[in-house]
Amino acid sequence: MEIEQHGVGPRVFRTVQSLDHGIRGPLATRWEAFRDHYLEELEGLFVSLRKRAADRSRRRAMALGRAIDPLLTEDHRTASLSRKALHALASAPGVTSVLVGMREEAYVRDAIGMMGWPPSERAKEIFEAARGVEV
Repeated sequence: MEIEQHGVGPRVFRTVQSLDHGIRGPLATRWEAFRDHYLEELEGLFVSLRKRAADRSRRRAMALGRAIDPLLTEDHRTASLSRKALHALASAPGVTSVLVGMREEAYVRDAIGMMGWPPSERAKEIFEAARGVEV
């Protein structure tokens, strides 16, 4: 989605705009028909790629969860993967704080939800289990 929003999308939009302004006369009608079909197909491609990326991300999260859940206390196994990761990081020896990206408020709310968790004695095992997951 990042590539679509910040790479391909803006370039296609600028190119289409330039062609819209530059193509005149009898060719303009043919261009408009082609453009509309092209943009519709491109949007279909983006939808398919977003779905594929979401499916892949979901499979990765499930595989990581299966690998690390047995190492967590039972009450933490149902938490989000991001909370589990933050908990492992915050539990690592020598780590005094973990910085959380604040691009979205939901990230911060999610991180706050694990702040009261006691440190895990199994942080190293969690990292090793996560490292062994094929993603």
